[in-house]
Amino acid sequence: MNQELVDPVSCNLDGHASVRPSGIPDHSINVRSPIEAVFHGKNGLVRCTPSGVCPPDVTGLRCRFPGGDAPDSVRCEDGSVVCRPPAKGSSQAFSVEASGSDGALLHLGDGVLEPSVEGMRAFASMSMCYLLFTTTDGALRMVVLFHAFTLGFSAWEVAIMLSLYEAAGVFTNLAAGMAGARWGIRQTLLMGLCVQLVGIALLYGFDINWGDGVDARWKAVWYVSGAASLGGVAKDLVKLGGKTVSKLVTPAEKESRLFAIVAWITGMKNSMKGVGYFVGAASLSVSFHFALGINLALILLALPIGILGLNADVGKARSKNLSLATILTPAANVRALSLARAFLFGSRDLWFEVVLPFYLRDATEGLGWSREITGTFLACFIILYGQIQSATPRVLLKPLRQEPANKLVQVLWNSILTAICALLASVFITAGQEEVSRNGGGSVRSQRTLTLCLLLALFCLVFAVNSSVHSYLIVRYSAGDKVAADVGFYYMSNALGRFVGTLVSGALYQWSAGENKTGAMGWCFAASTLFSLASTVLTMRIDDQAAGLACSTWNCVHSTESMRDGGGASNKSSVTAPVGGE
Repeated sequence: MNQELVDPVSCNLDGHASVRPSGIPDHSINVRSPIEAVFHGKNGLVRCTPSGVCPPDVTGLRCRFPGGDAPDSVRCEDGSVVCRPPAKGSSQAFSVEASGSDGALLHLGDGVLEPSVEGMRAFASMSMCYLLFTTTDGALRMVVLFHAFTLGFSAWEVAIMLSLYEAAGVFTNLAAGMAGARWGIRQTLLMGLCVQLVGIALLYGFDINWGDGVDARWKAVWYVSGAASLGGVAKDLVKLGGKTVSKLVTPAEKESRLFAIVAWITGMKNSMKGVGYFVGAASLSVSFHFALGINLALILLALPIGILGLNADVGKARSKNLSLATILTPAANVRALSLARAFLFGSRDLWFEVVLPFYLRDATEGLGWSREITGTFLACFIILYGQIQSATPRVLLKPLRQEPANKLVQVLWNSILTAICALLASVFITAGQEEVSRNGGGSVRSQRTLTLCLLLALFCLVFAVNSSVHSYLIVRYSAGDKVAADVGFYYMSNALGRFVGTLVSGALYQWSAGENKTGAMGWCFAASTLFSLASTVLTMRIDDQAAGLACSTWNCVHSTESMRDGGGASNKSSVTAPVGGE
């Protein structure tokens, strides 16, 4: 908004003030010219006609927002128009129309209503709830995993415990997408927080005496799987709002700002998940019940923030024909990106969520680290990953002239990630073979530790860039007020990839190389390489390359239109569309 053109209050609507541009005489108005600027009043009121005034001979004046006309459109004494948008707290495109003296429909102009103070309050409240919840999400992962390791459960059994957590997201994201679009993100947030409370309460049962024998052991596995699956449901209900609210408070044409906001919220989410890893491992040193109690307290803290800080209408789609079929048939770019996301995150969870902690803790075949050191290492990995995500737009991609990102940027970084996974696989498969011939050794273990830390740091950097670009692209490609549904479909694919990755990782670690767990880690990385390669190939199918690809001063792929315009016809339409919505 251009603040220099704003005059004092010119008219009131129900006691609310609005403003208009000054210094433009009435005779200079062209009713068919576009709106030059959009100006705010209080509580979401906006003056939205060209140059702030409207010809006196038009009738049937209306301000059209997504899903319907704005109510209470009123003409002021100076001929300007004030209208109240149908939903508060969101950035929305609109058009202004009227009937001329000859009865013909006149298009007076277009504009974008930027978010009000209420919209920023919704963003702050949703972000706080999202980050508190994510802390518990990471903490509970460590509590369940380390407690199961202490009780003697195998990697395969723990993978099953945690796989239902991921599988729940396949279905929850579809339901959350529909619920968020129909009822708003406050309802999905509160449902998610309440489900998390139930899941934590059920985990107290993991500490009871299940008895001896195989049957008792598998009863415990399935019980924990059920409790963990509630955590998966809760995560995806809450995550929908955390991702959606970024676009709700960003004007449609502000691509760079949208990239920065999405990167920030995604990066902070992962950093807080890393903090949760540390909290879970450390609190478990006191007791299992104490660790669960801390997580209950964090969720109870988030509940009033969500209730008081979010308007019930935030995130609602205005489409009346939203259905499951609509959600399952998103735009081509969303479909391709979603499938690529499934393989991208599957490539990480093929070794990270279950296998790596087991390998670090295993005193015989692994590195033999303590629970506290392992928890701290995993926490540092996730926190570093999150901070790189947050910094990616301004620190890395902007100097490379790759911001705002497009499909070619994603392909480049995905290819680099594939090479790193292949290097990890080669190093660990070779080390496993050498270990068999040497029969272990302290110096070999130290060398293996250093190699693992260096390569995982490199993986962390490149994967964080990939994830940051992915999180931005799905919000960018999402279709207007259907953004909650598109984000739901996207994270359904994400959950499917993580489910497959987690389950396969447990099987590979358990049986691919027998007792040689270094070699088993290598085969997990080999599967990760294939998944990352599949993600790269699928990303190439996206129609978003018109902006080309730059690498600092070099143009790797020349653009056919300016970087600012976005790239790809399907992409441009979604960037300028009205808004709706690791």
